[in-house]
Amino acid sequence: MSEDENKMSDQQPSNLRVKHFDKEKFEALEVLRKSAWEKFSSRRPLEWKACLALWALLAAVAAILLEGKDLISSVNRIVVTVVGIIILGIHILWLIGLARATTIDQNAEHDLRNKMLDEIDFTWTDKTKQSMAKWHSGNWLLKNWSQVTQGAITMVLVVFLICLVWLN
Repeated sequence: MSEDENKMSDQQPSNLRVKHFDKEKFEALEVLRKSAWEKFSSRRPLEWKACLALWALLAAVAAILLEGKDLISSVNRIVVTVVGIIILGIHILWLIGLARATTIDQNAEHDLRNKMLDEIDFTWTDKTKQSMAKWHSGNWLLKNWSQVTQGAITMVLVVFLICLVWLN
């Protein structure tokens, strides 16, 4: 083995044995994989911005109600309660849709990445295989922690508003 070949073999991980592969197929898989990842990745900032806007609105309503205690009447209590529950319900439904879309995109990216790795005859280490298997078979709520957190924050704010109008 030449000196250059020795250097190259030392730089490659021991579990990477690149075979001859169809470059066009590999590149097509990469385009699809990247598309799935970018759908997920570009949705995340918009999701958080929408949540922050909703939370700012709920906080503004709370501030108005705290400053103008004379605004709180029995009719306003009912309106705030009903509207708060409706907002919470719509937000949770929206978050469930986002979580489903996220799961689809993450699974698509994972499957396409695995096809690409198969194409070049790559094998994960046992430790990595175990971690990935645990993650993919794990609890749906834990994998979608972002949406769960967002729903919980909205719920806390809505409950706070409802308590605010009924306890004043």
